[in-house]
Amino acid sequence: IDRDNTLISCELNSYILSTKDIRFLDKNIDKLAKISDSFSIIAIVTNQPQISMNKLSLEELENINNKIILYCRSKSLLIDTVIWCPHHPHKGFASENELLKTDCFCRKPNPGMLLELTYQRNIDLKSSLFVGDSQVDEIAAKAAGCDFINIKDL
Repeated sequence: IDRDNTLISCELNSYILSTKDIRFLDKNIDKLAKISDSFSIIAIVTNQPQISMNKLSLEELENINNKIILYCRSKSLLIDTVIWCPHHPHKGFASENELLKTDCFCRKPNPGMLLELTYQRNIDLKSSLFVGDSQVDEIAAKAAGCDFINIKDL
């Protein structure tokens, strides 16, 4: 499952930088909870370039993701794991982390995070479904060999 604009709202060209920024998309979470019993592992797969921009610490990212997981649990959507990409290919941000400024294989639309999950959790991508809100999510799913559905179509 994609995170931003699938589970929580995130304005275009904006970032979730604090737990105070979280606005849950209850209708989407409810839809996902209804189909979640059909899958043995539920994972959040998310690009988090604000880490490479030094706008978000790893501790705050963990706090944000934990709040999302706990809220989803209260709505019967049980998240097993979260995988995130900290990279960003574009340079020129104040205080950016040069080590994370790269065009990596894990950042969606590349399939790296999905492929890593298959290794970590022994997931069969051919019988998996990736749910997201964008063409970037769809491209990543197709490149990894799993099905995709836009949250709006669920």
